[in-house]
Amino acid sequence: MPQFAFGVIRSAPALCLAVMLLVGGAEKAYAQTLQRIIAVVNEDAVSLFDLRERIKMVIFSSDMRDSAKMRQRLAPQVLRALIDEKLQKQAAKRYNIEVDRKEVDRALRTIEKQNELPPGGLKIRLEKAGVRMSTLVDQIETTIAWSKLVNRRMTRNIVIGDNEIDEALARIKANLNKPSHLVSQIFLSFDGPDKAPKTLADTNQLVTQIRNGAAFTSLARQFSQDAAARNGGDLGWVQPGELDQELDRALINMRPGEISEPIRTSSGYYILLLRKRRTNQKPRADDTVVSLKQVFLPIEAGATPEEAANQRNLATTIAETLSGCDDLERAGKELGSTLSGDLGKLRIGELPSELRALVTGLAVGRASNPLPAEGGLRILMVCDRKEVKSKIPSRDQIRRNLIRRQADRKARRYLRELHQTAFLDIRQ
Repeated sequence: MPQFAFGVIRSAPALCLAVMLLVGGAEKAYAQTLQRIIAVVNEDAVSLFDLRERIKMVIFSSDMRDSAKMRQRLAPQVLRALIDEKLQKQAAKRYNIEVDRKEVDRALRTIEKQNELPPGGLKIRLEKAGVRMSTLVDQIETTIAWSKLVNRRMTRNIVIGDNEIDEALARIKANLNKPSHLVSQIFLSFDGPDKAPKTLADTNQLVTQIRNGAAFTSLARQFSQDAAARNGGDLGWVQPGELDQELDRALINMRPGEISEPIRTSSGYYILLLRKRRTNQKPRADDTVVSLKQVFLPIEAGATPEEAANQRNLATTIAETLSGCDDLERAGKELGSTLSGDLGKLRIGELPSELRALVTGLAVGRASNPLPAEGGLRILMVCDRKEVKSKIPSRDQIRRNLIRRQADRKARRYLRELHQTAFLDIRQ
């Protein structure tokens, strides 16, 4: 929710008339005043109709219970969001940023997929709920335009040094054996400590709405002031050390499915939703999966010492001359042993203890020395090896994450600057 730190303000009412018209009053008065301008943002206006339609969309998309009290409670929050969007759209226009209809359609299809709706299903559901499709489209266009502006003016100018990546990587490695979290968030900023109490009140109201059944993702899209808002607040899987320390500490004490209390940081308040938790462990050699093949040379139980020696010499010769798994497979067929061939894919930890060290150190495509086995000798070969990859993100992933976080902070500062220099008139 944007904070009201405006450069020019003619009046600052409590939206009494707007709320009265939203929650009741005579039909005739309602119809006559529906197009009344309730806020002017530089050269643009917000009408009572705009506010009413957005509130309807918020209630529907968030699964809130529609009531006069709920509409009254949402009115100030939604108006602030609409003012924010006017400023964002105006800034994008100044930089000649345009949004293609195909981009909007892709965003609509993403929402449909997230809600398991067929193509066009979103429009049908909105119409049934009495929500205008244009209300959603207008919000999506603004979100896309603002994202483009952030990328153009902020992201491309951010330089992340190797030392910053090294520090982030060290924090992640230090916490590698700690659980990682699948997290969504809502962020509300404040411009200075004096604005913190009002932002805290707004944050508490969102927490109450979520705990009363409102959809977290929808409220994140409507009110969160960070880049993740576009994805319903989804941050994906995060490890300790990737988020602010205050957020890391909160996640440790949360249960999957739990909503946090408002968490204060230096820039604002967060609401976290811990969706899942998983335990991370450093990869072990025993977790490596290998594809094994063997050549088996039988030694009969009644074989003479000379016959047994001949088989051992033959096995040594075969092992020294094999070059690759195809060669090993041909040798097995030529020997005619039914025990030669593919042993399948096995985790090294599942092998007999006497074979683990051997297979761990055996290069792919290289034959082992002949090994004693029940009823004869075996020659093993690793044909494929899949080691368990560490969950540590790559340096490039860390760089992108640091750029995103810096761009997000710059975007919030820029929006505050737009507020501070804007002409705003909230009318009674």
